[in-house]
Amino acid sequence: MNQKIDIKFEKSPFFRVVHAEGVWGGTSPAGYVRMAITNDGHSIPTFNELEVDDNGQPVGPELLSRADSRITRQVECELVMDLGTATAMYGWLEQKIFELGALQGLSDQDIESVVKARRLRT
Repeated sequence: MNQKIDIKFEKSPFFRVVHAEGVWGGTSPAGYVRMAITNDGHSIPTFNELEVDDNGQPVGPELLSRADSRITRQVECELVMDLGTATAMYGWLEQKIFELGALQGLSDQDIESVVKARRLRT
């Protein structure tokens, strides 16, 4: 006879919420899918200048140093998974894409068109 068991969810000490704007990766020689989650932003300056008086009190606004004009792509984390896990994640993500599209008033055909267009660009 089959039994039901409870599965308790617990956050790892390393748990954090990650904003994902992109993904980078591929397959490893050991046969895993490697998926790095990225986000892009402008580089932040390494320092600013502040003029102070003899007592160390600011006498004007902080002066911005020249910021780097490049875009920084920050790799937030990397997921490494076997084929079974990657397939399960693919199915779960596809289901969530259709749920979110429906909430936004998109038809299944509209969602499929968007997914197909994105797939062709990667």
